[in-house]
Amino acid sequence: MNNLQATSTAHKARLVEVEKCAAFCDNTATELLTKFDKLKCEVTDLQNKCDDLEGRQRRNNIRVLGVPEGVEGPHSTEYMADLLGDLLQLVDKPVLDRAHRSSRAKPRAGEPPRPFVIRVHHFQTKKLILRKSRAAGDSLKFPGGNRISIFPDLAAAVAEKRAEFWKAKQMLRSVPGVKFGLLFPARRRVTLPDGKEHYFENPTEATVFAKRLAPGPGSV
Repeated sequence: MNNLQATSTAHKARLVEVEKCAAFCDNTATELLTKFDKLKCEVTDLQNKCDDLEGRQRRNNIRVLGVPEGVEGPHSTEYMADLLGDLLQLVDKPVLDRAHRSSRAKPRAGEPPRPFVIRVHHFQTKKLILRKSRAAGDSLKFPGGNRISIFPDLAAAVAEKRAEFWKAKQMLRSVPGVKFGLLFPARRRVTLPDGKEHYFENPTEATVFAKRLAPGPGSV
């Protein structure tokens, strides 16, 4: 009996220690989860700030696609200023801080030319270039027949978010009287004919809303 009692006492002491360890592990796990959630929010905030900072740094930038390789010569900034002025029929030649090809490898024969990344000195001039480019549409061509396309220079993360709204954009194009656009970084704005505005940060919600407005099968 004495041996059994001693063994029971030892087991009881070990169970107490196990319970203490289990409670400690449970409390530690809870604290770690709380810290993880806090750090996750901080990382998200920092990522958003980095994306916003990169977007502001690219605020005056544009990308020009379709300019054949090598035509710019050693003075690419001056060449692109003259080219944009001629293509878009600008009254004054735009002031460019710099213009250079993208950093990817030089294309081989038969591959499309690298795009030009251009920093426009004045923001209003950049808006004018984009507006005239949209108005020209497919008629904007390089001497010799290559089509020229001009877009804002966006960060990769922002471009991916905006691309997710493409389906909603295609649907909204078929709705008469509806105006739509994308606010930076990726927020879809839809203005109905009565002037009421709707905003969407979720591409799926924007697509569902556009499907309700779009005529034809599937519309409500």
